[in-house]
Amino acid sequence: MFMVTALALMAAGAGGRIALAADGTGRQLASGATTGTSATTRLGAAVEDSLIARGNALDARERRAALREQVIAGLERRLVAQSAALATQQADIARATAALQSARDARVQMLARVYTAMKPRDAARQMSELPPELLAAVAGEMRERALAPVMAAMPPAVAGPLAIKLADRKNDRLATPPANSVEDHVGAAQASAS
Repeated sequence: MFMVTALALMAAGAGGRIALAADGTGRQLASGATTGTSATTRLGAAVEDSLIARGNALDARERRAALREQVIAGLERRLVAQSAALATQQADIARATAALQSARDARVQMLARVYTAMKPRDAARQMSELPPELLAAVAGEMRERALAPVMAAMPPAVAGPLAIKLADRKNDRLATPPANSVEDHVGAAQASAS
């Protein structure tokens, strides 16, 4: 084994001391550096303080970023849960709407059967009092042979618009005819009745 001896050498012109180690062959190994002046020490301390401050700032920044990620992940989970709840509510609303429509259709069909069983004049008198949309729905459910005498017994002001709505429904056109065509039809029906 070689014997290692520590030599203290003064660095020429630097004003500091460098500790070197030498082995038996005379090779020099650097074992560290120390500074001797107070200006260099203050500068080193300032650099070290600056590095520590930067490290602390980076650590704080990383903690804030991790916290933001946790908040975002929580919000995403909450959004997914709310989205699922909304989808469930929409499905419930769709089922309820379908049930209401089915019940309405059943009531309209029942009214159509009732008016079909009545005498045409009585049915015409009562059907003339219905709101236009309900009247068109009920008449649309009645068979044509049963509806014809009822419409014949209706006043022209009711039968004309009803005939137009029924024709529009059968042809898949607009359910409400233009105002001038209703007036023209009603006027023609009244003229022919006179």
